Amino acid sequence: MSRYQLVGLTTVVLFAALGLNASANTINGSFENGLTGWTSAGTVALTTAAFGSGPTDGTFQAIISNNSSQGPLPSDGFLEAFLGLPAGRLDAIAAANFPGAPDATHGSAIRQTFSITGGDTLTFDWNFLTNEPTPSIQNDFAFVTLFNISPGFPLADTFSFMVPSPTPAAEETGFTTTSFVVPVSGTYTLGFGVVDVTTTDVDSALLVDRVLTVPLPAAAWAGFALLGVMGGARTVRRARNK
Repeated sequence: MSRYQLVGLTTVVLFAALGLNASANTINGSFENGLTGWTSAGTVALTTAAFGSGPTDGTFQAIISNNSSQGPLPSDGFLEAFLGLPAGRLDAIAAANFPGAPDATHGSAIRQTFSITGGDTLTFDWNFLTNEPTPSIQNDFAFVTLFNISPGFPLADTFSFMVPSPTPAAEETGFTTTSFVVPVSGTYTLGFGVVDVTTTDVDSALLVDRVLTVPLPAAAWAGFALLGVMGGARTVRRARNK
């Protein structure tokens, strides 16, 4: 076997291996085992269908709240460090959602670190709840961050489309599924949070459920392998023609 044929074969084996070794899924993404696999800061708990909204998968879902009745909540600066965000990022999100808005004050968050293969999809369900007026200059918001890719971006705030909530909160966005493709294989830290803006006496919360990774379809890996075969074959032909 020539070295050119070996290149083509190696390409096929590489892509086959990638297809067989799809990324490890997130741990306990539907919160059926409590908060196992997750690290939390602030007011984080589990709820069931009795809460009035969700869950979207299984019996439980996580609720992340800026309710400080259980004790002082972490500051926005603490949450930024907890999630690997640059200092001032949460204030920047507040200002982007509502130019001239006051700064974020405090809140709660969860995070999980996991490995994922480039090309796989990360997907999750969420619902933002609030007792703030909608819209409001006290623009509480919920956000997500995937450390190594995004410095954090908002999911919803008091300027989002809201409907009356069947939960103890006044209004909610309703559940939305958000998905995005991870471009590069690696280890990432996924985080979810909710923060107060200006005032700390009116509560908002984020429900999270069905957090999972979806491997790149086998058909796509087969297509990549075919490209490898074709590339290797062209290399062999060029070598024979010399």
